[in-house]
Amino acid sequence: MDLRVQGAEQLVRVSKALKGAPKELRSELTKGITRAVKPLKKSAKAEARSSLPRSGGLGRRVAKTKLPHRRRATGKAAGVRVLAQPGAVADPKRIDRGRVRHPTFGRGPWVLQDVKPGWFSRPMKEGAPAVRKELVQAMDDVARKIVRS
Repeated sequence: MDLRVQGAEQLVRVSKALKGAPKELRSELTKGITRAVKPLKKSAKAEARSSLPRSGGLGRRVAKTKLPHRRRATGKAAGVRVLAQPGAVADPKRIDRGRVRHPTFGRGPWVLQDVKPGWFSRPMKEGAPAVRKELVQAMDDVARKIVRS
């Protein structure tokens, strides 16, 4: 499960220009990307805590899900992705779709329960425009520094 900021032709151009640029500029772009996606991750975790069931600790466990981001600077899929990885819960994607599988007593070993969908996808979609804006700003800053050097 992920959010993609695609069509980032500018990211491809900046990344190509960074190949011959000082290492500090590559680091600055990486920091800019990390800074841009941080609010998305924070809001997804807050959404999990507030919208998923508190009994049994599901919301708290889902909020502990690791949400790494990946940057791809080549090809048609150039962009930034935020992922929800299994770990604290086995299937964060299923929970985002509104279903959680858990053990119970007295009704068989496992059941599927409906929960409020969108703990991950809703904050990602709502926050995407702001992230795009910040990513473009970070890339513009780095591009200006590349031109100057």
